Amino acid sequence: MNASVESSSENPAGLFWFEDEKFWEEIFPALFPKQRFVAADEEVSRVQGLTGCRTGRVLDLCCGPGRHSVALARQGFQVTGVDRSPFLLGKAQERAEFEKLSIEWVREDMRAF
Repeated sequence: MNASVESSSENPAGLFWFEDEKFWEEIFPALFPKQRFVAADEEVSRVQGLTGCRTGRVLDLCCGPGRHSVALARQGFQVTGVDRSPFLLGKAQERAEFEKLSIEWVREDMRAF
């Protein structure tokens, strides 16, 4: 069974794994430790070095808890972060508000774009 195409027969709600909010809440600490947020600044710097892009607008699809959205906004980019998970968008918004960054957050499935 291809997990990206079919929902699990063990999931009585019939959700795909990425549609299950409980999954994101449970896996968040393991998937997004503090080091991953720190690393986002270096990742953004590397992308800037490769592309030469220093300013502009960025659409961060599947932004999750906003690691790259926040790092990009710190560099002066106008960022729109999109994710289908209210839990992850909440984490992203908390981080942006804590850092007093203006980021537009949109709850939507990236496949709608």
